[in-house]
Amino acid sequence: MPKRRKNGNKFTTISILWEDKIELRKYAKFKKETKNGKLYETDSEVIHMLLDNTPPATQEGHPTYPTIHQDKPQQD
Repeated sequence: MPKRRKNGNKFTTISILWEDKIELRKYAKFKKETKNGKLYETDSEVIHMLLDNTPPATQEGHPTYPTIHQDKPQQD
């Protein structure tokens, strides 16, 4: 699988529907009370928690978009 990120970059942006984000935020745990209101876990923390509680994957991850190398059989 080709590397699609710059060296040293640890973060990515994912796009989800607002409805899915609202559903995801239901799993966020309360952290503390602040002067502006209640503070809950970040989306990243919630995703980590969900992934940690998921059974291990049995195969390698797959790219989101098809690539030439992936779609066409190799010719000798």
